[in-house]
Amino acid sequence: MMNSQEIIDNAPEGATHWDGSQYYRYHKDNWFSFHGFEWIDANEDELYTACSIRSLADIERIAELEEDLYHAEEILQNLDY
Repeated sequence: MMNSQEIIDNAPEGATHWDGSQYYRYHKDNWFSFHGFEWIDANEDELYTACSIRSLADIERIAELEEDLYHAEEILQNLDY
């Protein structure tokens, strides 16, 4: 399973969402799924089974916060009490 930063790093151009295994693009009230090297209209069944779609903007923010936490933990470990 990819971590938040890997999801962002591996996202194809134009991707806006991720469901844990598939990238999606929401554009002008339409959903597209990424297959191979192209965006294809996502059908209702595909969207229905992707019940945990997450916004890439949210995932990117989570990745930033995870990195901040990592650096804060490093600083705490180096403090002399």
